[in-house]
Amino acid sequence: MRLDSHRRSDTSAVSERALRGERLSFWVRIPRVLYGRLNVRRGVGRAVMTLAKFNPALRSLPVPLNDGRILYLDLREPMCMNYLLAGEIWMEQGPTKFVRCVLHAGEVAIDIGANVGWYSTLFSEQVGRTGRVYGFEPSTKACGLVTRTASAYPQLEIVNSALSDYEGKAELHLPAFGEMASLQSVPGELRAQECRVTTLDAFLKSRGKPVVHYVKCDAEGAELAILRGAAGLLASERPPIWQMEINAPTAARFGYHPDRIFEYFQSFAQAGYEAYKINAESGMLTPLVPPVELVRDDAVIVPRWQADRLAAYLRALNAPAQATSFHL
Repeated sequence: MRLDSHRRSDTSAVSERALRGERLSFWVRIPRVLYGRLNVRRGVGRAVMTLAKFNPALRSLPVPLNDGRILYLDLREPMCMNYLLAGEIWMEQGPTKFVRCVLHAGEVAIDIGANVGWYSTLFSEQVGRTGRVYGFEPSTKACGLVTRTASAYPQLEIVNSALSDYEGKAELHLPAFGEMASLQSVPGELRAQECRVTTLDAFLKSRGKPVVHYVKCDAEGAELAILRGAAGLLASERPPIWQMEINAPTAARFGYHPDRIFEYFQSFAQAGYEAYKINAESGMLTPLVPPVELVRDDAVIVPRWQADRLAAYLRALNAPAQATSFHL
């Protein structure tokens, strides 16, 4: 099995076929020609963001990605420029390969910190219409965009809520870079909004306690609290694979070191979790043993019952020596 078998175009630039596609609007086609074909790498994104301030149509624009998925984007946002100009995000290439190998049709996946929907739509395509995906996004603005995107996926439910270890309400702090919204104050904060907060265990109970196969969690430091609110899921007979952003500075704002995340997984010994750092571009896996020295990296934490999926991924990656198994 080729890990890139789902890709429909070259990762380095939008393909000629995509550039000629009727789905590409003027506002997508011209910036991609400049950025990709003509190699104009400076000023294109800034020009688009400036134009979007005056053109409401660019604040919820359907933008096709290189692999054929479509995301609705607000082109005033810096975080949307990679999607617009390159059709993908380079730092998600490795984890995307992993997802495409280990998540199967008919399964259940959860996207915590859905933002504009890269993983929510990826999960939805993997599980198909017989599966189910729940995307959590507390930002009102980002939730509006990803909800429009989700209209193409009946298996995808977007939940306008943050996750933590309690139920109630909280303040969501919004910086200039929308993907870095946090339940704690952040540098460069522009404003705060009230948001709903729940626990993953409480939410899954409301949905009949489905078997969850995969969870991606990027919550700008709230990851440990989210795990505490998912203790029931972690203690289940078939716990999920977790993909987590490990970010030392954001964890510090919540008062803990990233080692505590791995220690918490270790407390569920029956799950037999194995932890790896995943390379953002290649998808190569490197074992993680606390104490860890990660600044802003993705980790995948795989339970024993899904070890066969990990083995299949390593075979497909053709680099089994990169990951020597160990149990937390």
